[in-house]
Amino acid sequence: MSEFLNRRWFVFGASGHGKVVVDAIERCGEAISFVVDDDPEKNGQLFCGYPVINREQLLLRRGEVDPCVVAVGDNLMRTQIAAWIDDHLFPFGIVIHPNTSIGRDVTIGREQSFLRAQLSIATPVLGIIA
Repeated sequence: MSEFLNRRWFVFGASGHGKVVVDAIERCGEAISFVVDDDPEKNGQLFCGYPVINREQLLLRRGEVDPCVVAVGDNLMRTQIAAWIDDHLFPFGIVIHPNTSIGRDVTIGREQSFLRAQLSIATPVLGIIA
């Protein structure tokens, strides 16, 4: 995984799922630039020590980040946010917590996060395979 170090992530979602994703990225030794959230009350606040910005600010800071991960629990909202991110050509990253076990025949698509207590077995295909 050393070829992936020194990337600058952003996490979309400043709530419970976002906390777990931030933890996983940090435990992988990677850097997070900021967190994005649509809630105007969170804009300008800190989330897990990172500044929270909105979508408009994200577009202005495009060159500061590499991959992103959508950390929103609601499936419909997550799908809509992922479509917006994809439309604006931000690259998705894959987050795998260092304590996660992934089966040898598992194929992982983009925009996935594997966090503590998750286990993938057998030969499923996970996520969007581009």
